[in-house]
Amino acid sequence: MSDMWQNIQALRVAPSWLIEYNVFFDYEPISENMEWFYASCLLSASSQRDKKCFELVYEPEGDPDGQFVIYFFSFDGKNYANTTLLDIKKTKSKKKVTTLIEEFMWGTKKLNTTNNAYFK
Repeated sequence: MSDMWQNIQALRVAPSWLIEYNVFFDYEPISENMEWFYASCLLSASSQRDKKCFELVYEPEGDPDGQFVIYFFSFDGKNYANTTLLDIKKTKSKKKVTTLIEEFMWGTKKLNTTNNAYFK
């Protein structure tokens, strides 16, 4: 159990971002690895400075045909009770998940807040 951290997906985390929960392992979601995709939340992080946060899930849990879903939010900076959903991104690609999360944290890509894009 003490070596589990070595299997966590690598991310380039921007300054001011706090990783609050992380069981996003560097495994592909295939039937042999489904035990790593049974958490209701795989990764969540927030930035008090940017007043943004996100949550990564895998739906349906433990299903090899499932997909990653990232919920991007803004919040009032005080608590998460006052959040506004900015966008939802869905993909089967772990690499695309990593890119989307890094772009959100670094502020390099604007979200499409008028519709929920689906990436294949």
